[in-house]
Amino acid sequence: MMFSQFLRTTYAQSSTIKTMSQDLLKLSMSKYIKNIVLTSRPLNVFISIATTILAANMLDLNNNNLLIRMMIVVATSVFIANALNDMFDYKVDTINRPNRPLASGSISLNALTLTIIAMFIINIIVLTSLNVMAFYFCLCLIYPMIVMYTPLFKPSPLTGNAVISSILGFVFLFVDICINKTISNMFPPFILAFMLTMIREIVKDMQDLDGDKKMNLNTLPNVVGIEKSIYIIKLLSLILFISGLFLWNVLDLSIYYLATFTMLIVLPTGYTAMKINKGLSFSAAVDVLKICTVAGLVVIYFMKL
Repeated sequence: MMFSQFLRTTYAQSSTIKTMSQDLLKLSMSKYIKNIVLTSRPLNVFISIATTILAANMLDLNNNNLLIRMMIVVATSVFIANALNDMFDYKVDTINRPNRPLASGSISLNALTLTIIAMFIINIIVLTSLNVMAFYFCLCLIYPMIVMYTPLFKPSPLTGNAVISSILGFVFLFVDICINKTISNMFPPFILAFMLTMIREIVKDMQDLDGDKKMNLNTLPNVVGIEKSIYIIKLLSLILFISGLFLWNVLDLSIYYLATFTMLIVLPTGYTAMKINKGLSFSAAVDVLKICTVAGLVVIYFMKL
């Protein structure tokens, strides 16, 4: 009895894998690669890889092999996070982002699932080559946050935003752990990355308000409204500015840091906070904050000088 049940289960699983493989083969290679790249959100992958390189440079790493392994773990983790988010947000994306590969039908759910599995296998294999502390940092903190983000954290106001902001900032801590088995060296960059991403994520929720309302998602703008969300953005922007100045004073950072922080972070973020929904659309505000995120890497670089 148990053996026959085992055979039925095994056959069902093999049939599922076979169906996934057939869906994957139906896509031409060029179309498949294009859709996978779009699903990964290339800007997010670029920022995460650039962050890894920057953090390694700030910590004076001279081991290219270790750098490549860290980049693989970070890049595949970002892909998995974005792909899972697309899977969970499939219905919402048909409203908010109908051109996304999965929402538009450019790639099937089975093909994407098989790709996620492949990326996860690569991720784990490379991760096991790093130190034990890095392994458990990912296993016990990063991976649970990635998997549970959409079903558990995203529906809670600010909580989902804080999780996404933490994941990006954790790249600095991950590199520090891989190299020095500590997080103290990269904690200041983590603070700036967290605060800047937090502001951007709230603005993105404002941009997605219509779709989130239809799906009854309890994002901050859907719960407290646009006006109160703008006040919170202004408050977070002020905290970001104070944090940046505090780090400059306490860590005795250079004038180059102060100048780049003012020009690349304070001025555009302050402008966005003051003008959003008053001549500056939500989509334009998101674009400005994306540029600030990339520019923030330049600011963090000058923390070392």
